Amino acid sequence: MYSTIKNIQILVALMKEHGIDTVVVSPGGSSITIIHSMEDDPFFHLYSAIDERSAAYFAMGLAQELSRPVGVLCTSGTAVCNYLPAVTEAFYQKVPILVITADKHPYFLNQLATQKINQENIFGDKVKKCVMLPMVNTEDDFWYCERLVNEGILELTHHGCGPVHINIPTIGLNE
Repeated sequence: MYSTIKNIQILVALMKEHGIDTVVVSPGGSSITIIHSMEDDPFFHLYSAIDERSAAYFAMGLAQELSRPVGVLCTSGTAVCNYLPAVTEAFYQKVPILVITADKHPYFLNQLATQKINQENIFGDKVKKCVMLPMVNTEDDFWYCERLVNEGILELTHHGCGPVHINIPTIGLNE
């Protein structure tokens, strides 16, 4: 069952277009809509790892074994912080992992919303690129979101390999 949320549809479609079929997921409330969009699609091979730190290292190992980019996906908030050790290792070892972090609507930032922290540039200089996807409401939003996802995915292997962070809001104001 594919999500009706446009930025999720764009992310999933472009991952397929770029051949990123292996994803390690750590399920959570904010990421479940992305997971549902992948789990019933025969293109994707999902591995579940409830511990985010282990999940990120597992994704790194899969990318090394398969010699191609692998995704790793977690829910929002402090769960994202658990990816930092593996992302750092992937950066220095030049391993292409697509770090996908679900998020809540940007309007919730600094409003004491549960599991809403500033996830932008949370990995600092340990990723080749960090993109913050918009909530897609207009054609311009759609174009911009597609552009950001493509730029992120292409950077995984551009001028050497390494991790890329895509932060995607999945929960809107009315959800």
